[in-house]
Amino acid sequence: MLDPVAALPAGIAAAAAVFLLTASPAGPSSLPVLVARRIPDLRRVGDGRLLLSGACAGMVAGVAAWALTGMPALAAAASVLGAGALAGALRARINARRRERQDAVLAAVRMLRQLLETGAVGVSAGLDVLAERGPVALRPEFASIAGGGGRPAAWAAARARVGEPLFDLLAAAVLVQRPGGGQLGPLFASLEEAVTGVYEVEREAAALQVQARSASTLILCLPLAFLAVMCLLRSPYLDVYRTPAGQLFLAGMLLVMGAAHVVVRRWLRLPEEPRLELVDA
Repeated sequence: MLDPVAALPAGIAAAAAVFLLTASPAGPSSLPVLVARRIPDLRRVGDGRLLLSGACAGMVAGVAAWALTGMPALAAAASVLGAGALAGALRARINARRRERQDAVLAAVRMLRQLLETGAVGVSAGLDVLAERGPVALRPEFASIAGGGGRPAAWAAARARVGEPLFDLLAAAVLVQRPGGGQLGPLFASLEEAVTGVYEVEREAAALQVQARSASTLILCLPLAFLAVMCLLRSPYLDVYRTPAGQLFLAGMLLVMGAAHVVVRRWLRLPEEPRLELVDA
Protein backbone atom coordinates (compact mmCIF):
# COMPACT_ATOMS: atom_id res chain seq x y z
CA MET A 1 0.00 0.00 0.00
CA LEU A 2 1.15 3.52 -0.73
CA ASP A 3 2.50 5.59 2.14
CA PRO A 4 -0.27 7.87 3.52
CA VAL A 5 2.30 10.61 4.07
CA ALA A 6 2.86 10.64 0.32
CA ALA A 7 -0.82 10.23 -0.51
CA LEU A 8 -1.97 13.29 1.41
CA PRO A 9 0.20 15.80 -0.50
CA ALA A 10 -0.91 14.13 -3.72
CA GLY A 11 -4.52 14.68 -2.75
CA ILE A 12 -3.86 18.31 -1.85
CA ALA A 13 -2.08 18.84 -5.16
CA ALA A 14 -4.99 17.28 -7.04
CA ALA A 15 -7.45 19.47 -5.15
CA ALA A 16 -5.39 22.55 -5.92
CA ALA A 17 -5.27 21.58 -9.61
CA VAL A 18 -9.05 21.24 -9.79
CA PHE A 19 -9.54 24.52 -7.98
CA LEU A 20 -7.13 26.20 -10.38
CA LEU A 21 -9.10 24.69 -13.26
CA THR A 22 -12.37 26.15 -11.97
CA ALA A 23 -10.76 29.37 -10.73
CA SER A 24 -8.39 30.12 -13.59
CA PRO A 25 -8.23 33.84 -14.33
CA ALA A 26 -7.86 33.17 -18.05
CA GLY A 27 -11.45 33.85 -19.04
CA PRO A 28 -14.34 36.19 -18.17
CA SER A 29 -16.28 33.35 -16.54
CA SER A 30 -13.48 32.28 -14.21
CA LEU A 31 -14.27 32.06 -10.51
CA PRO A 32 -12.14 34.98 -9.23
CA VAL A 33 -13.49 37.25 -11.96
CA LEU A 34 -17.03 36.21 -11.15
CA VAL A 35 -16.37 36.81 -7.46
CA ALA A 36 -15.00 40.26 -8.20
CA ARG A 37 -17.97 41.14 -10.38
CA ARG A 38 -20.86 39.52 -8.57
CA ILE A 39 -20.09 39.43 -4.84
CA PRO A 40 -19.08 42.80 -3.41
CA ASP A 41 -18.32 41.21 -0.02
CA LEU A 42 -15.63 39.04 -1.63
CA ARG A 43 -14.06 41.56 -4.02
CA ARG A 44 -10.99 41.78 -1.81
CA VAL A 45 -10.43 38.01 -1.91
CA GLY A 46 -7.56 37.28 -4.29
CA ASP A 47 -6.72 34.22 -6.32
CA GLY A 48 -4.22 33.10 -3.68
CA ARG A 49 -6.79 33.04 -0.89
CA LEU A 50 -9.33 31.26 -3.05
CA LEU A 51 -6.75 28.65 -3.94
CA LEU A 52 -5.72 28.30 -0.30
CA SER A 53 -9.35 27.86 0.73
CA GLY A 54 -9.82 25.17 -1.91
CA ALA A 55 -6.65 23.38 -0.80
CA CYS A 56 -7.77 23.48 2.84
CA ALA A 57 -11.19 22.08 1.94
CA GLY A 58 -9.50 19.36 -0.10
CA MET A 59 -7.12 18.52 2.74
CA VAL A 60 -9.96 18.17 5.28
CA ALA A 61 -11.92 15.93 2.91
CA GLY A 62 -8.81 13.90 2.10
CA VAL A 63 -7.92 13.32 5.75
CA ALA A 64 -11.51 12.26 6.51
CA ALA A 65 -11.53 9.86 3.56
CA TRP A 66 -8.16 8.41 4.61
CA ALA A 67 -9.43 7.82 8.15
CA LEU A 68 -12.56 6.17 6.74
CA THR A 69 -11.10 4.03 3.98
CA GLY A 70 -7.32 3.85 4.44
CA MET A 71 -6.98 4.00 0.65
CA PRO A 72 -4.78 6.74 -0.86
CA ALA A 73 -6.64 6.81 -4.18
CA LEU A 74 -9.96 7.45 -2.45
CA ALA A 75 -8.35 10.04 -0.18
CA ALA A 76 -7.05 11.89 -3.25
CA ALA A 77 -10.50 11.70 -4.88
CA ALA A 78 -12.11 13.05 -1.72
CA SER A 79 -9.63 15.95 -1.74
CA VAL A 80 -10.68 16.85 -5.27
CA LEU A 81 -14.36 16.60 -4.35
CA GLY A 82 -13.80 18.80 -1.29
CA ALA A 83 -12.20 21.53 -3.39
CA GLY A 84 -14.89 21.16 -6.04
CA ALA A 85 -17.64 21.44 -3.42
CA LEU A 86 -16.20 24.75 -2.21
CA ALA A 87 -15.98 26.07 -5.79
CA GLY A 88 -19.55 24.92 -6.45
CA ALA A 89 -20.84 26.67 -3.32
CA LEU A 90 -19.14 29.90 -4.36
CA ARG A 91 -20.56 29.66 -7.87
CA ALA A 92 -24.06 29.04 -6.49
CA ARG A 93 -23.80 32.16 -4.34
CA ILE A 94 -22.41 34.14 -7.27
CA ASN A 95 -25.30 33.08 -9.51
CA ALA A 96 -27.87 33.91 -6.83
CA ARG A 97 -26.40 37.37 -6.34
CA ARG A 98 -26.29 37.89 -10.08
CA ARG A 99 -30.00 37.11 -10.42
CA GLU A 100 -30.72 39.60 -7.63
CA ARG A 101 -28.65 42.22 -9.42
CA GLN A 102 -30.41 41.55 -12.73
CA ASP A 103 -33.82 41.92 -11.08
CA ALA A 104 -32.68 45.17 -9.45
CA VAL A 105 -31.50 46.64 -12.77
CA LEU A 106 -34.75 45.62 -14.49
CA ALA A 107 -36.77 47.20 -11.67
CA ALA A 108 -34.71 50.40 -12.00
CA VAL A 109 -35.40 50.56 -15.75
CA ARG A 110 -39.12 50.04 -15.11
CA MET A 111 -39.21 52.74 -12.42
CA LEU A 112 -37.31 55.25 -14.54
CA ARG A 113 -39.63 54.55 -17.49
CA GLN A 114 -42.69 55.19 -15.34
CA LEU A 115 -41.21 58.44 -14.04
CA LEU A 116 -40.40 59.69 -17.54
CA GLU A 117 -43.79 58.69 -18.95
CA THR A 118 -45.55 60.86 -16.39
CA GLY A 119 -43.68 63.87 -17.79
CA ALA A 120 -43.23 65.29 -14.30
CA VAL A 121 -39.48 64.67 -14.11
CA GLY A 122 -36.52 64.52 -16.44
CA VAL A 123 -33.61 62.10 -16.43
CA SER A 124 -31.61 63.93 -13.77
CA ALA A 125 -34.55 64.11 -11.37
CA GLY A 126 -35.36 60.48 -12.16
CA LEU A 127 -31.84 59.45 -11.16
CA ASP A 128 -32.29 61.32 -7.87
CA VAL A 129 -35.51 59.40 -7.25
CA LEU A 130 -33.78 56.09 -8.01
CA ALA A 131 -31.00 57.01 -5.57
CA GLU A 132 -33.60 57.55 -2.85
CA ARG A 133 -36.38 55.06 -3.58
CA GLY A 134 -35.02 52.75 -6.27
CA PRO A 135 -33.92 49.12 -5.80
CA VAL A 136 -31.89 48.88 -2.60
CA ALA A 137 -28.97 47.10 -4.26
CA LEU A 138 -28.52 49.92 -6.79
CA ARG A 139 -29.23 52.99 -4.68
CA PRO A 140 -25.51 53.64 -4.02
CA GLU A 141 -24.79 53.40 -7.74
CA PHE A 142 -27.49 55.87 -8.72
CA ALA A 143 -26.45 58.15 -5.87
CA SER A 144 -22.90 58.20 -7.21
CA ILE A 145 -24.18 58.87 -10.75
CA ALA A 146 -26.42 61.69 -9.53
CA GLY A 147 -23.58 63.06 -7.40
CA GLY A 148 -21.36 63.05 -10.48
CA GLY A 149 -23.88 65.10 -12.43
CA GLY A 150 -24.74 62.17 -14.70
CA ARG A 151 -21.46 62.60 -16.54
CA PRO A 152 -20.04 59.72 -18.63
CA ALA A 153 -17.27 59.12 -16.09
CA ALA A 154 -19.83 58.54 -13.32
CA TRP A 155 -21.77 56.12 -15.52
CA ALA A 156 -18.55 54.32 -16.49
CA ALA A 157 -17.60 53.77 -12.85
CA ALA A 158 -21.09 52.49 -12.05
CA ARG A 159 -21.10 50.17 -15.07
CA ALA A 160 -17.78 48.68 -13.95
CA ARG A 161 -19.20 47.96 -10.50
CA VAL A 162 -22.57 46.61 -11.61
CA GLY A 163 -21.29 44.55 -14.54
CA GLU A 164 -24.70 43.86 -16.12
CA PRO A 165 -25.43 44.25 -19.86
CA LEU A 166 -28.84 45.79 -19.14
CA PHE A 167 -27.21 48.47 -17.03
CA ASP A 168 -24.87 49.16 -19.96
CA LEU A 169 -27.90 49.69 -22.21
CA LEU A 170 -29.50 51.97 -19.62
CA ALA A 171 -26.31 54.05 -19.47
CA ALA A 172 -26.06 54.22 -23.26
CA ALA A 173 -29.68 55.34 -23.64
CA VAL A 174 -29.37 58.04 -20.99
CA LEU A 175 -26.06 59.35 -22.30
CA VAL A 176 -27.30 59.49 -25.88
CA GLN A 177 -30.65 61.19 -25.25
CA ARG A 178 -30.00 63.22 -22.10
CA PRO A 179 -30.96 65.55 -20.54
CA GLY A 180 -34.70 65.94 -21.19
CA GLY A 181 -35.86 62.35 -21.50
CA GLY A 182 -37.27 62.66 -25.00
CA GLN A 183 -38.15 59.24 -26.34
CA LEU A 184 -36.57 57.33 -23.47
CA GLY A 185 -39.96 56.24 -22.09
CA PRO A 186 -40.96 54.13 -25.13
CA LEU A 187 -37.35 52.96 -25.50
CA PHE A 188 -37.26 51.74 -21.91
CA ALA A 189 -40.64 50.03 -22.37
CA SER A 190 -39.33 48.06 -25.36
CA LEU A 191 -36.08 47.33 -23.53
CA GLU A 192 -37.93 46.11 -20.45
CA GLU A 193 -40.11 43.76 -22.48
CA ALA A 194 -37.18 42.35 -24.44
CA VAL A 195 -34.91 41.87 -21.44
CA THR A 196 -37.69 40.23 -19.40
CA GLY A 197 -38.04 37.61 -22.12
CA VAL A 198 -34.28 37.13 -22.30
CA TYR A 199 -34.06 36.64 -18.54
CA GLU A 200 -36.84 34.05 -18.62
CA VAL A 201 -35.06 32.03 -21.31
CA GLU A 202 -31.68 32.42 -19.58
CA ARG A 203 -32.99 31.24 -16.23
CA GLU A 204 -34.82 28.31 -17.78
CA ALA A 205 -31.57 27.31 -19.48
CA ALA A 206 -29.70 27.75 -16.18
CA ALA A 207 -32.23 25.49 -14.42
CA LEU A 208 -31.74 22.80 -17.06
CA GLN A 209 -27.98 23.22 -16.72
CA VAL A 210 -28.20 22.69 -12.95
CA GLN A 211 -30.23 19.53 -13.48
CA ALA A 212 -27.73 18.13 -15.98
CA ARG A 213 -24.74 19.02 -13.79
CA SER A 214 -26.42 17.51 -10.74
CA ALA A 215 -27.01 14.29 -12.65
CA SER A 216 -23.36 14.23 -13.74
CA THR A 217 -22.20 14.81 -10.16
CA LEU A 218 -24.49 12.07 -8.87
CA ILE A 219 -23.13 9.62 -11.44
CA LEU A 220 -19.61 10.52 -10.33
CA CYS A 221 -20.31 10.21 -6.61
CA LEU A 222 -22.29 6.96 -6.61
CA PRO A 223 -19.26 4.68 -7.21
CA LEU A 224 -17.30 6.58 -4.56
CA ALA A 225 -20.15 6.19 -2.09
CA PHE A 226 -20.30 2.47 -2.90
CA LEU A 227 -16.57 2.11 -2.24
CA ALA A 228 -16.89 4.06 1.01
CA VAL A 229 -19.67 1.74 2.20
CA MET A 230 -17.59 -1.29 1.30
CA CYS A 231 -14.73 0.15 3.33
CA LEU A 232 -17.00 0.67 6.33
CA LEU A 233 -18.22 -2.93 6.04
CA ARG A 234 -14.60 -4.18 5.74
CA SER A 235 -15.63 -6.05 2.63
CA PRO A 236 -13.02 -8.44 1.19
CA TYR A 237 -14.15 -7.16 -2.21
CA LEU A 238 -11.70 -4.27 -1.76
CA ASP A 239 -8.69 -6.36 -0.83
CA VAL A 240 -7.49 -6.39 -4.40
CA TYR A 241 -7.50 -2.58 -4.41
CA ARG A 242 -5.32 -2.35 -1.32
CA THR A 243 -2.25 -3.52 -3.21
CA PRO A 244 -0.01 -1.02 -5.07
CA ALA A 245 -1.25 -2.34 -8.42
CA GLY A 246 -4.84 -2.15 -7.24
CA GLN A 247 -4.34 1.41 -6.04
CA LEU A 248 -2.90 2.40 -9.42
CA PHE A 249 -5.84 0.80 -11.21
CA LEU A 250 -8.33 2.51 -8.89
CA ALA A 251 -6.57 5.86 -9.32
CA GLY A 252 -6.68 5.49 -13.10
CA MET A 253 -10.36 4.61 -13.01
CA LEU A 254 -11.16 7.60 -10.80
CA LEU A 255 -9.06 9.85 -13.04
CA VAL A 256 -11.03 8.81 -16.12
CA MET A 257 -14.32 9.37 -14.30
CA GLY A 258 -13.20 12.78 -13.10
CA ALA A 259 -12.00 13.81 -16.55
CA ALA A 260 -15.33 12.80 -18.08
CA HIS A 261 -17.14 14.80 -15.40
CA VAL A 262 -15.06 17.91 -16.11
CA VAL A 263 -15.69 17.56 -19.86
CA VAL A 264 -19.45 17.29 -19.28
CA ARG A 265 -19.47 20.36 -17.03
CA ARG A 266 -17.45 22.34 -19.57
CA TRP A 267 -19.81 21.24 -22.32
CA LEU A 268 -22.82 22.39 -20.28
CA ARG A 269 -21.36 25.83 -19.53
CA LEU A 270 -23.59 28.64 -20.71
CA PRO A 271 -21.97 31.50 -22.64
CA GLU A 272 -21.60 34.83 -20.91
CA GLU A 273 -23.94 37.56 -22.12
CA PRO A 274 -21.77 40.10 -23.97
CA ARG A 275 -21.27 43.53 -22.47
CA LEU A 276 -21.97 46.70 -24.39
CA GLU A 277 -18.78 48.60 -25.10
CA LEU A 278 -19.16 52.35 -24.66
CA VAL A 279 -16.65 55.05 -25.49
CA ASP A 280 -16.63 57.13 -22.32
CA ALA A 281 -15.72 60.64 -23.30
